[in-house]
Amino acid sequence: ATSSATGANVPANVRRLLLATATLDVAARKMEMRNTLDVKASGQPPSALVETLLYLVGDSLYFAGVSGPQTTEWTKTPTPGGYWEFLDLATQLVNLLAGSQVQSLPDETVRTADGDVPSRVLQLSPDPRSLWNLVARLPGGTLPPNPPPDVLGQVVSFDAKLWLSQATGLPIRSHLAIALRLPAPLEGTPSQPTVTSTEVDATINFHNYNEPVVIQLPPEALIAPNSVNQR
Repeated sequence: ATSSATGANVPANVRRLLLATATLDVAARKMEMRNTLDVKASGQPPSALVETLLYLVGDSLYFAGVSGPQTTEWTKTPTPGGYWEFLDLATQLVNLLAGSQVQSLPDETVRTADGDVPSRVLQLSPDPRSLWNLVARLPGGTLPPNPPPDVLGQVVSFDAKLWLSQATGLPIRSHLAIALRLPAPLEGTPSQPTVTSTEVDATINFHNYNEPVVIQLPPEALIAPNSVNQR
């Protein structure tokens, strides 16, 4: 299966636009992901695009940056426990749906890599903690993985929609948006803490379900030094 995501993560006056494409072989526990990050700050000249390549094979993570035609040195590191589950957006979407109030919207035809797909559209009213957990798993996200106890007081607004194929019932697209006001503990004083605004707006497209995929590490990654052994 292949998924692609576009999203904007906006802290204060900085806008980060991320395009991510991922291919997964769940049975073989392999994933290939390419991320392109464009960072723009108010009043600042445009920065260079930041591209990264990431492979997850079993319990090992291989990572390299891309600058123009050149690929930087590959690094290999073991994955922490539960990392595959952390990246499993499909399961997180199911959990989000299970814990949401659901309203049916008019059907739509979604244009995908597999062609035009007639779809059911669901408007979700999820538990904010479940939405936080899903948004925190998006590539390039800056939210901490676990929501704070007072998450309800920090969520300004949120929106979640899910498009399901009428033929298969499988997710075709999801749209997730959340706006937060977060305290900045290193700024201000305890009596007058600084508050920053963060908005995450992401669209995830799913296609090529059950299609055979080939995920093969580049030769340079196979000989990558283990970052744990370098310490």
